[in-house]
Amino acid sequence: MRKDNSLENIIHEKYLLLSKRQKAIADFLLHSPDVHMDMTAKQVAQKLLISESTVVRFAQELDLEGYRDLQELMNDYIKSTSTTVDRLSFSSDSTPQTSFIQSAIESEITTLRKAKDNLNLETFVKIVDSLNTSKRVFILGCRTSYYLASYLAFYMRLIKDNVFLLGNNHTTIYEEMASINEGDVLFVFSFPRYTNASVDIASLARNNGAKIIAMTDNENNRISRISDLVLSVDNNILFFVDSLAAPMAILNAMIVELSMLNKQQTINSLSKMEKIWQTHKIFETKEQ
Repeated sequence: MRKDNSLENIIHEKYLLLSKRQKAIADFLLHSPDVHMDMTAKQVAQKLLISESTVVRFAQELDLEGYRDLQELMNDYIKSTSTTVDRLSFSSDSTPQTSFIQSAIESEITTLRKAKDNLNLETFVKIVDSLNTSKRVFILGCRTSYYLASYLAFYMRLIKDNVFLLGNNHTTIYEEMASINEGDVLFVFSFPRYTNASVDIASLARNNGAKIIAMTDNENNRISRISDLVLSVDNNILFFVDSLAAPMAILNAMIVELSMLNKQQTINSLSKMEKIWQTHKIFETKEQ
């Protein structure tokens, strides 16, 4: 089981050893509403009326290499703890509408590039292999992550049999996976704000012997610590909206890789589906 390396846990472990000034920084980072995403060391220093070097030394006191590592932990903490109201409050009412549009698109592009550069290819390949060779695949995503789960389930059912989407009816989700056991895989999507249900369900599946695969935004959260394989993909927060553009891009790559490993099965499934679509005139045709 992975160690909890979240900002909150690291600070709590070190708190009694910190100086008075360092404790003030710690309290500010964990409890102040003035802390925001990508906050620089200079901005933290200005808020607390201390030197920038003091903030950098604080990061080192937490056994981090530097402020950049602390900033990443801060961002993870903000994403997992801020409410939708908090997120919307971060935006400025005076910002022109066109600036919001441009910044939203640029933010998504930046997140996609980061996802591409930081993708752990070795873990990606292991996950694809596990999905491909498992007896059954159960897929779970709560709240906005449900749409990622539904998308993966839709395409995986074209590639292999025994794929189950959990959560269509939240009252029966435990019954839906009552038979999960060794040889099965539970694929969990979990992005901020994290739900307790995802961890509870994954823990049950793990106790029954199933392999747990998680796609999440970092390896320090609870779902990561109980998973066998973790694919860390940065998600984006556009004001109060949970953007899943980067996870979706990685998910598309995963589906394509699976389809290539099962090319004939995929062709056969798509051929059957095309006949059904044509018979029932699901899609528009040129003649229409």
